[in-house]
Amino acid sequence: MGVNRWEDVFCKEVRLPYVRWEYVCEEVERSIEAIQDKDASYFSNKLPPSEHWRAYKEFKEGVAFLDIETTGLLPDRSYITMVGLFDGKKYRAFIHGINIDEVVDVLPKFKMIITFNGRRFDVPFLLKKFPEIEIRCLHTDLLYYTRRLGLRGGLKNIER
Repeated sequence: MGVNRWEDVFCKEVRLPYVRWEYVCEEVERSIEAIQDKDASYFSNKLPPSEHWRAYKEFKEGVAFLDIETTGLLPDRSYITMVGLFDGKKYRAFIHGINIDEVVDVLPKFKMIITFNGRRFDVPFLLKKFPEIEIRCLHTDLLYYTRRLGLRGGLKNIER
C-alpha cells in the first residue's frame, strides 16, 4: 500500500482499506512521540508479542539478553540459582545467596529483553520469586522464531 515508514501514513494518496484513517494517523503520531521519548512500554502494550522484535533497532541501547538457571522446572518446588544479564557490553550475574535480590532494581531499567523460552520459563519464574518486579518492557523470545525456521530442541542444540 506504499506505507514503509511512519511518515508515509500522512501522505494523502495512501489509504488502507477497512480502517478509520483518523485513528491510524493518531496512533502513528503517538508512536513517533514514543520513539522520541524512548518509551518502550508504549510499544510493549501496542504490539503483539510476536512483533516486539521490530522495535529492536529503536531501543537497542536499552536491550538485555536474559537467562536464568534454576534447581528445577517448577517455580513452587525450585528456586533460581542465577540470573544472567548481558546488555551488549557488560555481563552481570545475580547469584542466589549473594546478590540475586539486586535483579529487582536492575531488570526494570531495560527497554527490551531478549530470551530463549523466557515467556514460558524465565519471566514466570522471576515473577514468582520477585512479585514486586515490574517487567513492562518489550520482550523478544527467540524460541518462537527458531521454531518458525524449523529448528527444534534447546538453545545449545540450536546453537550447534
